Amino acid sequence: MTRASGSLGFSSRAAARWARRQGLPGLSAPLARPRRIMLRGDSTGIGYMTAYPSGNAAAQRCGPSRRMRDALIAAGCYAQDEFVAGSGGYTSASGFMSFDPRISMTGSGWGYWAVTTAVFGTIRNNTDTTSIWTFAPDTQCDSCIFTYARDNSRSTGEISFGGVTKAFNQYNATAGFGSVTIGPADGVALGAHKADIRRTAASGNVSIDSIWCYNSRLPGFQILNGSASGMKAQNLANSTAASASLYYPEQILAAGDECWWQIGVNDWKSSAPTDLAVFQGYVQAWVDQCQSRGIVPRIILPIRSALTDTTVELMQAYDAAQIAVAQAKNVAVYSFGDRWGSYAEASARGLMADAGDAFHANWFGAQDQGQFYAQIALSA
Repeated sequence: MTRASGSLGFSSRAAARWARRQGLPGLSAPLARPRRIMLRGDSTGIGYMTAYPSGNAAAQRCGPSRRMRDALIAAGCYAQDEFVAGSGGYTSASGFMSFDPRISMTGSGWGYWAVTTAVFGTIRNNTDTTSIWTFAPDTQCDSCIFTYARDNSRSTGEISFGGVTKAFNQYNATAGFGSVTIGPADGVALGAHKADIRRTAASGNVSIDSIWCYNSRLPGFQILNGSASGMKAQNLANSTAASASLYYPEQILAAGDECWWQIGVNDWKSSAPTDLAVFQGYVQAWVDQCQSRGIVPRIILPIRSALTDTTVELMQAYDAAQIAVAQAKNVAVYSFGDRWGSYAEASARGLMADAGDAFHANWFGAQDQGQFYAQIALSA
């Protein structure tokens, strides 16, 4: 029986109705298990064009992963999103720092490095031993994991976090991956720490492929946004290749963690499309890669676009290819097309960036993206 005491009394039935309207589990639902979730998307996933009131300056703090974190906290969960990968698709260190104000540098030694093509890369120093690349989380942390690719052009460096400094060597005759972990086992206490990285060798280069800082005592959701502007399906399907180091941050995930795919906008452009059968093969390769390691994949069908070289029928065909893989592999599918409708419908609701952009959400759209992600996390 539902009981209420006066007009301000608590009604479990009313609370359940409110939760259903919000697309959230009711109070009677079991608490969501804290999880580590990596988002793998393109510019619409990292939050390009989502700064308030518009643009990219400090857009990370308005973007989907930050809004997902906020929505989870509002739902009564603990959550952090202190993660950065590659260069986010930006082709300059200054552009990346402008997008994400948690990043800064002293000196001029750090710059963009195109790992595979002109638009994909990471940040590296091949100039000096004095410039420092800094990642300063917005929340208190006690742990840091720094990941990097290794090959025969790399050299040595060091990372400092929480008063602890560790050396690393990125050189290896055979390409591969490496990481450095600093945390409570090293004497780090919870606090407002930052990660400082510098090159120590007189020659060679040091690259920063991903940095993840977190509170190891926090029983909550850890959100790792590994999206990058320009991302295509092949970049994720080939993400175990050392030559594509930007795309491997899921290497830090473990069995039971989740990886969410939101790819398609850059593949369905009819001016340079990915062959549909090839695209479907990439989706399956990525799913297989996740499932073989015990990682839970989820597929999110992307926001509709209004690009002049894209048709509704083409977008639907790429959606169908992803759904076919999901059905064959027992993978959950979620759709922005279902949630927002067509580009014209989403734009009319005020969710899209200024006219002429054609496919990015604005700050208001990013807020709903984050809420959608949070709803998936809470109900999955």
